[in-house]
Amino acid sequence: KGEGEGITAGGGERGEGAKIWSWGEWLRNGERALGDAGVAAALERAQRESQGSDIAVMIYTSGSTGRPKGACISLECLRASAASTQATLGLTDADTSLSFLPFSHAGERMFGLYTRIQAGMAAMVVRDIAEVWDAARAYEPTLFGGLPRFYEKVSEALRLAERQGADAEGRRAIVRRHFGGKLRVATSGGAALPVDVARHLEANGLVVLGAYGQTEHLCATFHRPDRYGFDSVGWPMPGTELRIAEDDEVLVRRSALTFSGYHGRADETRAAFTADGEWLYTGDLGALTDDGQLVISGRKKELIALSTGKKIAPLPIEAALTDGLWISHAMLYGEGRKFISALLWLGRPAAEAWAREHGVAADLEALARHPEVREAVRQAVERVNANLSRPEQVREWVLLGVEPSVAGGELTPTLKLRRHDIAARYGASLERFYHGAGDR
Repeated sequence: KGEGEGITAGGGERGEGAKIWSWGEWLRNGERALGDAGVAAALERAQRESQGSDIAVMIYTSGSTGRPKGACISLECLRASAASTQATLGLTDADTSLSFLPFSHAGERMFGLYTRIQAGMAAMVVRDIAEVWDAARAYEPTLFGGLPRFYEKVSEALRLAERQGADAEGRRAIVRRHFGGKLRVATSGGAALPVDVARHLEANGLVVLGAYGQTEHLCATFHRPDRYGFDSVGWPMPGTELRIAEDDEVLVRRSALTFSGYHGRADETRAAFTADGEWLYTGDLGALTDDGQLVISGRKKELIALSTGKKIAPLPIEAALTDGLWISHAMLYGEGRKFISALLWLGRPAAEAWAREHGVAADLEALARHPEVREAVRQAVERVNANLSRPEQVREWVLLGVEPSVAGGELTPTLKLRRHDIAARYGASLERFYHGAGDR
């Protein structure tokens, strides 16, 4: 950041004696290098010979289901996507941001790197995701782009403060403690931000703009700083056109913002588009509102087909289950079975608060077995069931006293559930509900 001179790191895990260059000094070094005729000629030749269709980067899908595929992104796609994002959010070189998600993820590569370069923004690259809040307080970014789980944690902190009697100023202080005092735009992507979380944060002065896209077409929809809705993922971004297929799948028109194909997988590339090659299949189910907002209802491949023939979209139900404090994550189960069951992960903040109030040890695994804790979770499930049709209702559940993690194999790097791996690990504990279940 800034135009200062490079500095030498005096310590740290990998910083001993390492040279750290400011962006300004890095640019000046480049200008000096151009004085070398050979370097200047090589650069000019590369610029002259490059085409917009040239592949600039290959980004692998996260692989939450199946084998990861290398999505080829062209120079034209990078430029168009960065320009679309900058225009959508009104970013300028006066904005600053944090970058803390892995660059192997397409969203962070585009929004945390290329768009920032496009807008001329300075950023702090956070070494460890656990240090995000410390970095935000120290750096005070004007733009914060995170995953839903980050905002859920802020909402949880606010709800606990409310239960303890915090006034409006006290709650605003919690928001500042997380993001610093200069935040102008907060965005969420990678998965749907629960509606109640978005509304709760707005009530406490933090508007979180939702976005929708995928590796194959990153810049699909976004809310706008001056125009947003809690029940949608926003309006199409500049350069994007949407339509809804007869089976409710969201289709995106092929454009400069669309990927070039999967590396070494011609058949899968063809299958990613409609027969005429004009529209990209997203695999998501949704609808367009009268004013053009996109509402996502679920994942086409994640539909659970019960043995009764009823198909259940798990994402909205899972989002409802995790709306409160008692359940941090939820995964529905029941493919080919007669009813829905679920894996539930006990919410640490609520469980630990309950433990303090009752004078018991804050051991998450032990708390997950405690009758009173389980009763609180049961009531949370029943509140959700009250708004569902009978086939959609969660009849049985297993409560886990552990926190899902990337390291533990339950979450992808973007904090999505690895459904196949989780089912393989915990499926037996759910299958017992179906043995001798009859027609319940």
